[in-house]
Amino acid sequence: MQGFLGALASGDPTPGGGAAAALGGALAAALVAMVSRATAARDPGARDEMTAIAIRADELRGRLTGLVTQDIEAYRGLLDARRSRQPGEAERALRRATEMPLMIARDSQSVLTACETAATRARLSTLSDLGVAAALGWAALEAGALTARTNLGDLQDAPFVEASERELDRLLTSGRDARARMLDAITSRTKART
Repeated sequence: MQGFLGALASGDPTPGGGAAAALGGALAAALVAMVSRATAARDPGARDEMTAIAIRADELRGRLTGLVTQDIEAYRGLLDARRSRQPGEAERALRRATEMPLMIARDSQSVLTACETAATRARLSTLSDLGVAAALGWAALEAGALTARTNLGDLQDAPFVEASERELDRLLTSGRDARARMLDAITSRTKART
């Protein structure tokens, strides 16, 4: 962890915001898995549902963890393509560098959906952890969308740009709504116990 954070702080172009967003999403997924496993272990009635959520969260954590490296490699590829000045290379590399934060946004939105699903059954003692997962998942989604949109502004492929913009709008709306419902569920459950 220290090595990654040191590299992030170094002033070098990689790792950058996309890799940080992917790590934030992976941390969110890990918290969802932890909350789900803790609940499944202590609540036999929730075991099957929470185990399924933990498995899904593990899949998302694995994908987002992989996207840390993939984002770094894609951006390095873009830098190399810009230096090469070969026709079309920079556009292809920029598209790849845009696809990585799009994937980060997709997977982070899925983490928020998992948070929402877990919120109704999670043990009360884990609700704050689930809230942190939602905060990190939302930050990762928003950061992935911001990074993708920054890259989309430089792409010439109009159909790809338009489709990506529509998808990002949908992901942000869906993620924001899932997060809000999850926070409402946590608030209701927390108030109900007092």
